[in-house]
Amino acid sequence: MLTLARLRKSLSEESSLDFSVTKLRMIMKCELGLRFKKIKPIAPQTNRLRNVLCRQRYAMTMLEVFSCGMRVLNVDESWLSSTHFKRYSWC
Repeated sequence: MLTLARLRKSLSEESSLDFSVTKLRMIMKCELGLRFKKIKPIAPQTNRLRNVLCRQRYAMTMLEVFSCGMRVLNVDESWLSSTHFKRYSWC
């Protein structure tokens, strides 16, 4: 993860530029329009090689489909289990 302290150290080592952390923060925020926000934790299996390859293969397939001019309908099925009434009961 890139922090301002690491960025400052990298800049001073590679190009002998010495900026303060406050100056770097101002540049990142005001001039580049970036913001610093808390990163949400992700499941460990998200970045496993198998899952990364599956996402990459899916992306390549979708790019091929889009380049052919085909239309893709994406159906979100995550709500279907909420209509399974065995999980709920009337009280």
